[in-house]
Order: sequence, then C-alpha cells, then structure tokens
Amino acid sequence: MDHFSYDANGQLQAEHTSLQQLAEQYGTPLYVYSRATLERHWH
Repeated sequence: MDHFSYDANGQLQAEHTSLQQLAEQYGTPLYVYSRATLERHWH
C-alpha cells in the first residue's frame, strides 16, 4: 500500500495529511516521509 495519495480535490497527501498545508506551515523545500511506508519496507 502506498501512503501517498491524492484527495478528491487532487491535492497530494501523506497518510491523510495535506502536503500543501504542511508546506504552508513549514515552508519549502520540505521533505516528508511516511512512517508507515518506511516501516513496511524495513520489515
């Protein structure tokens, strides 16, 4: 399962968190990792 997806408005999300909102809050460039994806690939 991929934990990066697009919502109904076409906005990219990571684990149901809006990446646009994160970029607005923290600025860009912004590197976002999915803990669930990392754990899935680690085990």
